[in-house]
Amino acid sequence: MNVTTKLGISNISEKEIITFEYGMPGFETLKKFVLLTPEESKPIMWLASIENKEIAFPVIHPELIRSDYSITLPKDIVDYLELKTSKDALTLSILTINDTNTTINLLAPIIISLKNKLGIQLIIENTNYTTKHDLKEELKRTKVLKGAD
Repeated sequence: MNVTTKLGISNISEKEIITFEYGMPGFETLKKFVLLTPEESKPIMWLASIENKEIAFPVIHPELIRSDYSITLPKDIVDYLELKTSKDALTLSILTINDTNTTINLLAPIIISLKNKLGIQLIIENTNYTTKHDLKEELKRTKVLKGAD
């Protein structure tokens, strides 16, 4: 099926549609999204609404930016998404890109079940993560942790 998103027209299968039954914070009425990976933006992907073509969130695997990123999912979320192992889930973080800097939201990751294509944006409790980690600073920090110069 063809869908029109902020990135243009994409041909997707029904199996690629990710359902956010509760929407996402600030976008509660939007339930159906697709994950698009244009070659020119890798490793950045786009979580694009198929209900409102103006809405698409730039997302990335948080571990690419912060190598020690780790979260523990509450049992109710694991049950809701029907996750059996950590490999059943895709964890993404939203980027905020503007003219002066780019930030990554490590406080509220998006968790997607790879088996049933259910998604949820989860706000992590009891953490030092925030919604606006400076991307350049996080990349420098990751280099230091890996022992790079």
